[in-house]
Amino acid sequence: MSLRLAFDLDGTVADLHTALERQVSRLFPELELSERDVDELAVSDVADSPSPETQDDYATDVTFRRLTDVQRAALWTHVEGIPDFWTTLDELVPGSLARLAALAQDRRWEILFVTTRPPTVGDTVQTQSQRWLESKGFRLPSVVVVHGSRGKVASALNLDLVADDRPRNCVDVVSDSDACAALIWPYGRNVAIETLDRRLLNLGIAPLPSIGDCLDVLEAVDATVPRRDARAQLRKQLGLRVGVS
Repeated sequence: MSLRLAFDLDGTVADLHTALERQVSRLFPELELSERDVDELAVSDVADSPSPETQDDYATDVTFRRLTDVQRAALWTHVEGIPDFWTTLDELVPGSLARLAALAQDRRWEILFVTTRPPTVGDTVQTQSQRWLESKGFRLPSVVVVHGSRGKVASALNLDLVADDRPRNCVDVVSDSDACAALIWPYGRNVAIETLDRRLLNLGIAPLPSIGDCLDVLEAVDATVPRRDARAQLRKQLGLRVGVS
């Protein structure tokens, strides 16, 4: 079987959260949070959200929630002035991209990376992202900078699954395509996952604690079913109703 898969970058495989926190600390040291503060913000962001469709990206919420609009604009202006900023991020789960690359090579999966990163000084977002992925063990990566619905991309490319850390992007996937959507809820905030679990599953979105858990599911499905049954088996493994799209 040859699965066709797409993975978001920031918050899914790349640790934008820590990189932005470093810049916030440099620009606004008076706003530095303790680890407990960050945990409380993570949970309250989810609990206060009226629906998964409006829940913002976790990294952005925790980093930006305490910033004014002026400070937020100043932060992004600062980031966009850092040469090749997108090559400086850490891997969210060390070794996960090397594992994905090995699985893709062994199982003949087709992999696409998608992102909405803004441009910075230096190379284009696509080139910076490709360089970063290669430095983490994924050779010859395909990267697309997307500013519209990821569901339309999934539909056009006949993807089987899209993994993303933003609920609203996952909603686009299940609304505009037949692909499965896996919500990668980063930084191990399992309490936050439990808060959204039922609403997400009802929408046809499967929350997973990390990219590693997503790869476990993909590897299990690939080993057991023929290509024509991949999406149905993926939905079953992810705890989704078969037939939800």
